Amino acid sequence: MNEKLKQVAITANPSSEQIYSVAESWPYNCAAWSGEELHELVRLVVRDCIKVVSTTNIASCGATTYDMGIAQCAQEKIINGIKSHFDYIKLNRFPDEGV
Repeated sequence: MNEKLKQVAITANPSSEQIYSVAESWPYNCAAWSGEELHELVRLVVRDCIKVVSTTNIASCGATTYDMGIAQCAQEKIINGIKSHFDYIKLNRFPDEGV
């Protein structure tokens, strides 16, 4: 399992830390998660995706203010698209996380 995903899974379901210490066992133990824990996992993954897009340096995307405006607009549209696709407003119970 990807180390970052493992950490997100443990954050979503702290009781799973011991399960994920054995790499081969993780796919089989996901079925034991509650709906609330799965909801939290999805929320954390979507939050991290939004953070990656929103913190990506777009300074090298253009040499002019016009170019930068286009790059910034695209970045905002991607973030809004992710939020819309996953209904992030309803998914995110903690809006003060800054994403």
